[in-house]
Amino acid sequence: MEKYLISSGVKQRNKISRLSVSEIMTIVIAFHQFGYRDFKTYYIHFVYRYLTNEFPELVSYMRILKLMQGILVSLYSYLIHRKAKLTGIAFVDSSKLQVYHNLHILRHQVFKGIAKRGKGIMRWFYGFKLHLIINDQSGIISVKVTTANVNDRKPVSEMADELWGMFIRR
Repeated sequence: MEKYLISSGVKQRNKISRLSVSEIMTIVIAFHQFGYRDFKTYYIHFVYRYLTNEFPELVSYMRILKLMQGILVSLYSYLIHRKAKLTGIAFVDSSKLQVYHNLHILRHQVFKGIAKRGKGIMRWFYGFKLHLIINDQSGIISVKVTTANVNDRKPVSEMADELWGMFIRR
């Protein structure tokens, strides 16, 4: 995958990670399934304590934050290729993927220049939004990741347009 990426022109250090892309993706997906409020608590108090047998080459919290930036395309590709079949009933939702709290924006460098400020249901946050259309069996039909400042109606409209005219043959 890396040979197809466009270079920014800046020479970067390519330190080989002890964790594979699939391991990082598994940790990130599990974080969203376990319902922890923030990634730091999840990683330090759950992954480090209970998942050391599954991930023997765990890295520090700061290193995993850097590695997570590199898996965004792979994670998105995985979700796109796991599409479920249309069943006639679909649900649409979006959720925030908060990078960190608004008060810490100026101090942190994670996703600098990529993530944006946006309004959630409760308050403003800094990060991305995950938009999903799922069927009645919880299968993902369509997925899109946008910056937090994008209005929810725009990506959902585009995602629904892709589905228009599709039907199930029995």
